Amino acid sequence: MKKILFTLLYVVVVAILVACIAKPADPNPGAAFQGTIDMGDKASSGTLSFKISADGASIEAFSLSLADVKCEGLSEGRLSVSLGGSLTTITEGKFSAALPAFGAGSGGGMLKSAGSMTSTTSGPGGSKSITIENYNLEGSPSEWPAVEDVQKAGQIEGQFSSPTEGSGKITIYLAAIGSDYACSLGTFDWTAGTP
Repeated sequence: MKKILFTLLYVVVVAILVACIAKPADPNPGAAFQGTIDMGDKASSGTLSFKISADGASIEAFSLSLADVKCEGLSEGRLSVSLGGSLTTITEGKFSAALPAFGAGSGGGMLKSAGSMTSTTSGPGGSKSITIENYNLEGSPSEWPAVEDVQKAGQIEGQFSSPTEGSGKITIYLAAIGSDYACSLGTFDWTAGTP
């Protein structure tokens, strides 16, 4: 009888621990998150940052930085993107949002086969800024597949494991100015925390 009672108690404790671990947490309101993106062989490094709104209900002020990017005939020394305004809402410790193809969809794009560029735009959804340093475009962007909507080609999703830690996946596309052609950099894991 004691053995059955002990086994039952053990099962209940394990079930409670699993339920606590699996449940996403709500992030701290106003917290600033910084983290890394595991870019594999597509870039030498990747970082992201975002801020939680003052009421804790949304992700805002998203930024991304990649170094030594390689994507189907396109190389970039550095890509830096900032998206101001509210990106998406947080529901039960989780979030998901479309991201533009960085280039044409974010306020600028490659204007020639090599060089550097910076572009900033402002609109109802907030400001968008992109800087591309030392890019080299071999061939034509028309060799890339066309995407349905360059404003929603990419994706970020994540969840918070604690009020100060989060992780998820990010899908990144790069676009050429004035076209629907976008290079799929890929889908990558990210982790972030508060400093």
